[in-house]
Amino acid sequence: MVRRYTNEYGGENLQEFCIKEKVSYTKMLHCLRNESYRRSRQQAKAQVEDPGLRRGSGLKKICNATKALETYKEGRDPVFRSSVSQFMTVIYSMEYVEGTTEKTTEKTTEKTTEKTTEKILSLISENPNVTAMRVLCLASEE
Repeated sequence: MVRRYTNEYGGENLQEFCIKEKVSYTKMLHCLRNESYRRSRQQAKAQVEDPGLRRGSGLKKICNATKALETYKEGRDPVFRSSVSQFMTVIYSMEYVEGTTEKTTEKTTEKTTEKTTEKILSLISENPNVTAMRVLCLASEE
């Protein structure tokens, strides 16, 4: 109806249009304020073909910049999510390597165990009569 009003009636005399077409004047005002009703069919079609990547929004720039990285990996494209109240962009790290976390955790655990063992041995060598509770307290303080 909005397109008919703007095309056939030239966008003039809304009240007369509403009476002739038996359309609510209030609903027509609401629709005229809504951008999606004012867009041409070509603009609407372009947005359907390329969902989420509106012209001028910068989302294409983010996607292209990510793909241009030397370390770019297939499937690590940015993800765009939106709701009525918020917009979220997820950009994955191109430096991430599967299994890195486990390796790092393993190395850290090894080093910590070595240091703790050294502390306990040094405490026992200093005082051979030291109790397990005392060793635990002294080792955790340092």
